[in-house]
Amino acid sequence: MMKEHGLDVLLLTKPSNMFYLTGDGRLCAYAMITQDAQVAIGVPSTDVEDVTALAYFDHIVGFELA
Repeated sequence: MMKEHGLDVLLLTKPSNMFYLTGDGRLCAYAMITQDAQVAIGVPSTDVEDVTALAYFDHIVGFELA
């Protein structure tokens, strides 16, 4: 459907949507899903270890909160 509508990536920021699609829906995080079903998650650096154990993803990046 994404190709059909000209979308390259979906950006998820709502925790309930992220939980449904990845298994982890914490606040202050985001997930991106590409046309070829690759899932990338961005979480605070302090949460990377927890998310790695809980969520489905292909790529993960930690970021610093200001």
